Amino acid sequence: QGVRWTRDAPSRTIWSRAVSLATSSLSTLRKATSTGHPKLLPRVFRRSLSDYDVLLHLHTGPSLHKSLPLLASSPFKNVKKHGATVPLPGFDPVERFVGELRSRYGKHAVLFHDVCNPDVVAVA
Repeated sequence: QGVRWTRDAPSRTIWSRAVSLATSSLSTLRKATSTGHPKLLPRVFRRSLSDYDVLLHLHTGPSLHKSLPLLASSPFKNVKKHGATVPLPGFDPVERFVGELRSRYGKHAVLFHDVCNPDVVAVA
């Protein structure tokens, strides 16, 4: 029972982290609603990095975004050249970096990566 959907994923490590996070979130939500302190609610959505073994801090500047700035000699006449960008579908160097780490070290470590905040890769 229960094996059909979790046979290959998530791993035991990820599953235990998810259960721990859910338990902590529920406790914070109960405390916020029972005491009437809505300022406690943002804690549920904050990520804590203290439990990880290694943190890789990435410098995600403009060069790591999924678009490139237009050059002054752009063929696009209907686009303002100052501050305009061209989207690059499939260009995600941080995701490729994390994928490379997972392929090389996935047997020895579990990597956690937030696509909305790609500045940190956490290793457990």
